[in-house]
Amino acid sequence: MNKLVHGGKTVGERRLVPGKKSTALLALRNKYIPRAMFQVMPIFIARAKGAKIEDVDGNEYLDFTSGIGVLNTGHCHNDVVAAIKEQADAYLHTLLTSSCTSLRQAGQEANRYYSWELRQAGVIQEIADQKLWKTR
Repeated sequence: MNKLVHGGKTVGERRLVPGKKSTALLALRNKYIPRAMFQVMPIFIARAKGAKIEDVDGNEYLDFTSGIGVLNTGHCHNDVVAAIKEQADAYLHTLLTSSCTSLRQAGQEANRYYSWELRQAGVIQEIADQKLWKTR
């Protein structure tokens, strides 16, 4: 029976997981990263596109546990990557959204720009409080 080969890899081929590179990285991770930062799979991702992930050992996986950053579009969606690159060319981070001459002005500017988010946070907190009291 002929084996199906895709991208230089035999489809359905059994491989050791974690592989040699992932095992070495896992040892470093366990040495330097606090245990509170858990890791579900003992693999290290080299690249991802759409729903497919490839680890540093060349093993490929379908991502059934996508995080909020890729849930709707998949990993490295072309439009998302283009938008990130465009933003990175402009600036990456700023504390304030405008140049302010005083701390008071900075507070007023922040309130103007983020008032919606602050109101929503308040509403969410009120809902959480109500649900918390109902369960007691």
